[in-house]
Amino acid sequence: MFRCLAEAGVRVIDQFRDQNVANTAWAFASLRFEEVDILSALMEKASTTLYTDLHKDHLIMSDNVKMIHWAQMFIAYRFCQDNVACETALQSCSTKLITDFERIRAGTFDLHEGLSEGSGVESANGLQQLEAMIAEIDANTMSVELSSDASIAPDSMEAQAPSHALPPETTENNAATASQVLGSRVSAAGEVRFVILKFSRSPEQFRRALLEGPELED
Repeated sequence: MFRCLAEAGVRVIDQFRDQNVANTAWAFASLRFEEVDILSALMEKASTTLYTDLHKDHLIMSDNVKMIHWAQMFIAYRFCQDNVACETALQSCSTKLITDFERIRAGTFDLHEGLSEGSGVESANGLQQLEAMIAEIDANTMSVELSSDASIAPDSMEAQAPSHALPPETTENNAATASQVLGSRVSAAGEVRFVILKFSRSPEQFRRALLEGPELED
């Protein structure tokens, strides 16, 4: 399936925007699919979109969203660099993009500037935030790998479950996770408590529950 997606992606790469490029590259890298053709096309496209495509749906892209795209592309870059089968894909990167990727990988915090002009991460503070975001993604990925549950993507809602409160087997779906957390925090009669559940996505089901759910009608 992913080979078919790779072939289709190469054919329509000219239509890809910044988010399309970053999401696709991250997906192939995270799942460790060594599809050189699509990765090469994505790296070449990213050499432009990461610096010029700063709008999403006619609105200026937020700094956080732009940073996510940089984090995703860096993970794809690192995957290609660390896998001989995909190393040739990096030949499609511009010199500027390679330089910025290497600056991220070096993890140098004493710089007075961030990435190249147009990147959206030009400040040293922005670069530090980006490196922290990548470290968090890596930590989530490691957590999922240690749980031996390959069905859960590193950035999924399940991967954000609080491991200190739940055994790994309860993270197979969000309903079980939420029920377990809430069940362990039953309040005494008349006592009001708030439980914050952190998720990495905001799906339509959440919106409907918050705005239309009978439990929250009051």
